[in-house]
Amino acid sequence: MKPWQHILLGILLGLLFAGIILLFILPQRGTPIPLVTVTANPSANTTPEAETIKVELAGAVKQPGHQSGIGGGGQTARGLRSA
Repeated sequence: MKPWQHILLGILLGLLFAGIILLFILPQRGTPIPLVTVTANPSANTTPEAETIKVELAGAVKQPGHQSGIGGGGQTARGLRSA
């Protein structure tokens, strides 16, 4: 190997080992995001409420801007087509 290749290899290996060491030494930051949500009691007689989705439309649409009040399910596609 040529001398410049030795130097380049040394730098790359040094950065790799420094990254590995920092990965194990630094404390964990932030709080974990829970991915599982608590569901309501299935035996309770509650009717589900429709969620409101807010969408910002831009580009080649008839009505650009913020659209809200579009519910879930089939209404979402219908609301986007109307914009």
